[in-house]
Amino acid sequence: MAALVLLIGFTVFSCTNSSRNDLEDAGEKISDAVKKDKETVSDELRKTKLAINEKMADLRIRLDNATDETKADINRQLNELDQWSKEVDQKMDRLGEQVDDGWDAFKADVQETIRKIDDNLKASNDNG
Repeated sequence: MAALVLLIGFTVFSCTNSSRNDLEDAGEKISDAVKKDKETVSDELRKTKLAINEKMADLRIRLDNATDETKADINRQLNELDQWSKEVDQKMDRLGEQVDDGWDAFKADVQETIRKIDDNLKASNDNG
């Protein structure tokens, strides 16, 4: 009888321990996936920041030789790019703070911001 109790106790403990290990493994896999995702998003944000900085540098060069009318438009574009730059900086700051629970929503927000900025940069490149 004692052997049967020990056998049942060992079986229950093994199953519980096995389930705990499975959960820990799953948690580690999720954490690794989020970590890789964060690296990808961080790279995308850095590329977007670089594109903004390049566009701003180009506009500043054009500003030196611009007419008064064109200067107003270039300054408007520079102000808009500056706002985007600040938004990217804020997302970069929040990226390090973001925990796994809210990751998907944060990632979607960052991707939408990057898409909008890219679309606007492409449109402004097409226009001059």
